[in-house]
Amino acid sequence: MRKQTCLLFAAICCLFIFSCDSCENIIKIVNQPTWTEQGPATITDTSVEGIKGEPSAGAINCILPHPANKEIMYVGTVNGGIWKTENAYSPSPDWVPLTDTLPSLSITHMVFDPLDDTYNTIYAGTGKLSSGAYLGGPELGIYYTTDGGANWRIIGGDDLKGKKVYKILALPTNTNNPKLPNLYVATSDGVYKNYGLDTFNLVLAGNAFDLAYDNENPANIFAAMYRKGIYHSNNNGTATSWDSLEIDGLDFRNQSNLKLDFANKELYVAEARKGDSKVRVFSAPAPYDKFSTLNSPTTLEGAIIGIGGEQFGPFPGDQSNTHFSFLVNMEGGAPVLYIGGDRNKKLRTLFFSSTGQGKSSGRIFKGTRKGAAVDWLPIVGAATHGTAPHADSRYLVFDSANHLLEADDGGVYRLSVIDKKLQWQSLNGNLRIAELYSVAWDGRTQSIVAGAQDVGSLEQIEPAFSSGTYKKWKAARLYAVLGQDLGDLIGSSSNLESDGGVVAVSDQDSFSIRYGMGNGLQVFVSRTYWNEINPNNVGANFYLFDYGCAGMFCALHPADTINTEGLNIVRYEVNRADPTRFVIGARGTYEFFHNGGSMTVIDTFRLTSNATSIAYGAPGQPELLYVAKTNEISLREKIGLPWIRRVYDDSLDFSGNIEDIAIDPDNTDNVYFITRKKVYRFNGFASDSPSIDTLTGNLRDGINGYSLQLKTLSVFKTNIKGEEKKLLLVGGYGGVYYNLPKENGGGESQLWLQYGEGLPNVVVRDLHYNVKDDVLVAGTWGRGAWTVANVSAAVPEVVFE
Repeated sequence: MRKQTCLLFAAICCLFIFSCDSCENIIKIVNQPTWTEQGPATITDTSVEGIKGEPSAGAINCILPHPANKEIMYVGTVNGGIWKTENAYSPSPDWVPLTDTLPSLSITHMVFDPLDDTYNTIYAGTGKLSSGAYLGGPELGIYYTTDGGANWRIIGGDDLKGKKVYKILALPTNTNNPKLPNLYVATSDGVYKNYGLDTFNLVLAGNAFDLAYDNENPANIFAAMYRKGIYHSNNNGTATSWDSLEIDGLDFRNQSNLKLDFANKELYVAEARKGDSKVRVFSAPAPYDKFSTLNSPTTLEGAIIGIGGEQFGPFPGDQSNTHFSFLVNMEGGAPVLYIGGDRNKKLRTLFFSSTGQGKSSGRIFKGTRKGAAVDWLPIVGAATHGTAPHADSRYLVFDSANHLLEADDGGVYRLSVIDKKLQWQSLNGNLRIAELYSVAWDGRTQSIVAGAQDVGSLEQIEPAFSSGTYKKWKAARLYAVLGQDLGDLIGSSSNLESDGGVVAVSDQDSFSIRYGMGNGLQVFVSRTYWNEINPNNVGANFYLFDYGCAGMFCALHPADTINTEGLNIVRYEVNRADPTRFVIGARGTYEFFHNGGSMTVIDTFRLTSNATSIAYGAPGQPELLYVAKTNEISLREKIGLPWIRRVYDDSLDFSGNIEDIAIDPDNTDNVYFITRKKVYRFNGFASDSPSIDTLTGNLRDGINGYSLQLKTLSVFKTNIKGEEKKLLLVGGYGGVYYNLPKENGGGESQLWLQYGEGLPNVVVRDLHYNVKDDVLVAGTWGRGAWTVANVSAAVPEVVFE
């Protein structure tokens, strides 16, 4: 027994890269499956305007163009790591991921080392800045490379770990060590300054949103501090050298973001506020004691023949806390200001906005400074020959060819003259950085559908295992009229080109039905497909939830009717036993029959919360239904029977709400569930004496000390070496983990193995197994969809030698 215990401990050492000198001589893991990348690369038909294919890829936080070579560019993505291209001016740039194996792919900002004239030394900050509830990898501080991204190491040690990096300044002013630049780091904890590569000292406390410096006198450093104002150091940012600058008009109470830039011997400050679409812009020359208030950009929307309407600034979507970019550039001897906001002010009619845009695409302004005034113009829509990048701007910068680059939640775009016309173009090429909420498998077309953060409800338009490296994907659309989606025309606030949410597929005898949801219940559609190869949209249904009543959403519970606006991820599940049924778990729970032909409100428990997970149907039990909300699971065994509700409490080391649930295929009275850090099984759920087993085992302490952030759970039976066996998988930070069963059919153990090879170090947000095709699909948060084919032929095993 003692030897066996030691062997298991050694196994854990090897699997999770803990220190263990003799692991290789004790065990090995065999039969590991290989993950296959499925994309999406560039996604077509998204919320982009006038650009061929209307392409997006996913969210990018920052761009680092090579100062001397316009073809070379790096991007730091929100959750897909750092990518590099060496042909940025190609019609479709080729991008290479540089950081898939690093412990965090959540990149915030990048700068070149000013002392390296080869431009191979780069500093890259980490932090969680996703529009999807800030989910992401661990916040580690700064990645550092001296070979153009081939190799990286973490610098900053414990000083920066756990802090969100917003901005890095690298200045050639380090008198103590001329071989290293002075590094100034704006973080969620304040401004840090380096002393060497591994020591960073806090020099200004608070939440530091941005940094700037005087390019003629780099000893002048400026910091934008959330709800504290602007601070200035005239002595290289030493801890005792910071003074607060007085700016009349800053609103500390409602402030959502602050941006800085420096040009033409003046400091520029841009402030955004919660609940206000407009931006405030200030400037001051040295000694920075008299700030001028500059006019800010707006457009008049909703006017009819010039009458009425309302002035909107860069933030009609009230997302300035994340989607706000600011740049000041000298052009023709004058400062020119650029501001990127969240989205176009799209009208719920056939009319386009004042800029000529018909979608929720990008909203970017250019302002030429003329004395005390700024002449602002939008540089999207009509001003750029009908083109506009994706919405939700994050970064603006010029490349070495003096072309404006913009990063947003759809990818990277360039404003340049094409065919003698100023227009936007996509540089997304083969970037594969989508953040996926959910995935599903269409057995009829042998392809994947997915719900993505801000780039749509997506579908693969060629078979997953066909030839070719990266499969084609597009955003699922209803029929378009006059360039607008059907959902827009009937008055919906969104469509399937923006947030994708949850997806599902109902495989039936002669067709498949794909379900897609946008920002919430206001955009829920089904599309029927018959053709097995490159299917066409032959039947679409837009759910208005008006069953038996008159008016949109009138059949919903009032708690859901008032929550049809804004981002609202709603769970739903197709029945495992009868694919003509499905359940939606919003604040109320709704059961649908006959492929959505009828609907019944079946539960109104805990109306303050949406369901976090649903498990619906089992072989021979189509009415079986489990629904999880917060820390409670409800069971309906059959229609007409009362609900059975069970709560798990703090005595189980409470670690958050229930993230996912799955029915035990061996006993439908047992249900597995996960929280962010734990794995459990409810036994005898409907019995008089239910019990709970904790199965977390060696996942308890996370992966290399980083929290697991468990998001998905899958349990299924498959034929393994001629014997039907159960597989229990969980997904979270770092990949997918497989529970190693006890010998002789003894159920789950406390030992988990990494499942599969080749998956990047991201959060796996959804798992879907198709038993008929023996395919496992994983949806990652930042690196798209991945598959394992022939699952039954490749189940990891531990061999003791």
